Amino acid sequence: TSEIKKLSNRERKLERIKHAKQAAAPIAEFLTELSNEAFEKAVKYATTDTKLVHFFGDHKDILIKHNFANLLNEVRDRKKVVEKIIMACIGKIPKDGAFEDIPVSVNGYEIYVRGTVINGIPDLGTIFIK
Repeated sequence: TSEIKKLSNRERKLERIKHAKQAAAPIAEFLTELSNEAFEKAVKYATTDTKLVHFFGDHKDILIKHNFANLLNEVRDRKKVVEKIIMACIGKIPKDGAFEDIPVSVNGYEIYVRGTVINGIPDLGTIFIK
């Protein structure tokens, strides 16, 4: 296995910009597996305080963004929801590059995912339920 390069936030943003044009193109090769290390990094990226507020709203308020109220009431843990979404992305997102509005199913809810895969690690940008 190849060693996964550590990227700073700035480097990840530059990679997302670099791959942004690929999002409109058909996916040529899918991410079909995720190592434990890659999964842990993806969860770490997607569960920062800033990302969790972006995905679900401020936990201090009653605001629930992107229609996640029912799913959050069922699962009761924002990090667990993110973990389930990342796992549901396997086989549906590109092996490398940007992706937009990829539908995945979690607990019976159809969730749309946008983001970028960098060095085999999914970096979720936006998740929402229509």
